[in-house]
Amino acid sequence: MVSCPSGTNMRRADTPPRIPGSVGFGNRSCSPAFANRIVAVSRMEVIRRDFRREGFSEPLVNLLVAGNRSSTLSTYESAWRNWIDWCFRRNENSLSVPLKSVLEFLTGLHRDGKSYNSVNVHRSMLSKTLPAVDGHPVGTHPLVKNLLNGCYNLNPPKPKYNCSWDPSIVIQFMAQLGKNESISFPSLTRKTATLLALASLLRVSELAAINFQSINFSEESVKFSLLKPRKAQHSGPLQTISIPAIPEEDCCPVHALKAYVKLTGPFRGNSNINQLFISVISPHGGVTANTISRWIRITLKESGVDTSVFSAHSTRGAAASKASAAGISIDEILKAGHWKTESTFSRFYKRTMEPSIVPAVFQLDGQVLMS
Repeated sequence: MVSCPSGTNMRRADTPPRIPGSVGFGNRSCSPAFANRIVAVSRMEVIRRDFRREGFSEPLVNLLVAGNRSSTLSTYESAWRNWIDWCFRRNENSLSVPLKSVLEFLTGLHRDGKSYNSVNVHRSMLSKTLPAVDGHPVGTHPLVKNLLNGCYNLNPPKPKYNCSWDPSIVIQFMAQLGKNESISFPSLTRKTATLLALASLLRVSELAAINFQSINFSEESVKFSLLKPRKAQHSGPLQTISIPAIPEEDCCPVHALKAYVKLTGPFRGNSNINQLFISVISPHGGVTANTISRWIRITLKESGVDTSVFSAHSTRGAAASKASAAGISIDEILKAGHWKTESTFSRFYKRTMEPSIVPAVFQLDGQVLMS
């Protein structure tokens, strides 16, 4: 392992050295404190400026920036703000600091009780933002890698839940709401979102990305695609999801979706024609993942699930655990949940369920789940 002297500044090999203690903005140099105030506006402006400095055209810059998804950019922006604040308090130049400062920053996150995943996000953000050091991206420098190993060994990632709730109680609750055509718009919206989450194992961000115009009903199922790739998808066409219908119409995701599509038809126009889920309040614009998450939490709470413990995201683990207990093959579960390996499912999602006396009739990829 090659160590780096504590005073070594991080610079890109193909850019001219900066004046010690300052950072350049165009032809202008400024103090670390002033630089931090400017850079605090946006991490992406720093990235774009560096690309332009290399002489890259604006279309090229836009493609390079699009290499990270909006959710990743938002996460990195939050981590960047933490880095800016840390540097400002120490009068450090946030764009050109000794490696020692990066190590101390990450150490401080660990000392403050941040999880390994949180520390790793900050490491990744710095690696994709700051100049290289000793010929390494800062995030892959041997000392930084060793520090992350230490964080993992001392505070390894822990599963969010030790057990799971039984989808049976939620399905039974929604069946008791009555016919889809007779319940209110907000109730049908929450019911449809929750049933689709359980039947498809989609994340709330993926539910928000269901392409309304791709929905295709048949006598026995519904098929639809998403407006963007799934979380772990980095190649190939947009995925098509197929959900089979079940005889019990009052708790069938296909029948709920069909009723929802019919009910929302008069509310759709050019501004919301692509997104399946729209606001229950006029002018009925497309909704974000946060709104869908809130809808599902309301349904879970009304069903008797402890939402002080379980979030909307827990529908993935609950439905997948139910499928596993019902004997559905692990390959089918991994495919539906878009998990690459069985170890990921087993470690973070597969859980024993809290006791339930309510029978369930539900399907995952055409196979019936019975309690």
